[in-house]
Amino acid sequence: MPATGFFLLGRDNLPFGASEANTGLFTPISMNFAAIDFGKHGAIAVGSDEDGLASRPSRIFPMPDLSSREGLAMLAKFIVSDTDFVVAEAVSAMPGQGVTSMFNFGRGVGRVEGVMAAIGIELILIRPVEWTVRYGKRKDHETLLLWKKHLQEEAGKYLGNPVPSGHADAALIWRHVLENGRPKKTIKL
Repeated sequence: MPATGFFLLGRDNLPFGASEANTGLFTPISMNFAAIDFGKHGAIAVGSDEDGLASRPSRIFPMPDLSSREGLAMLAKFIVSDTDFVVAEAVSAMPGQGVTSMFNFGRGVGRVEGVMAAIGIELILIRPVEWTVRYGKRKDHETLLLWKKHLQEEAGKYLGNPVPSGHADAALIWRHVLENGRPKKTIKL
């Protein structure tokens, strides 16, 4: 029976909501979500797909200081307003980082996980390779700094204006979820 009326096509050219479209890694979304770039200079991108009409996050906030009660309350305030889920990068230690700095970074990630659990918002972690694939490969850039600058330029093109480095990652993670749907798999830390 031919379809009548207007409908959006998802992955594999099937209408959103069709059972065959839900068998892949991602499922179509129609909800509010946030993307977090962990870290001292990270950010939180918040927005909604608004029935497939949104093209970028409605707001990007700098990551609050997670070592204070006020910062944790601010994180909850940024996220809780009509957010259905949060996506963040599954981060791990990098060569050359000191033990103390990685320990403090891990504590910050744990605090974010705790805030999400306390306010009842699902935190989904995705690997960097999932959301950075469209921007090239990290190994194609001589240094991490050049790779981050490349991502910052890509985010500037996407958002239409220059953005700070930490905001770039949050915006590009948000874009990945917007274009690919809510990740079905959650990475266990």
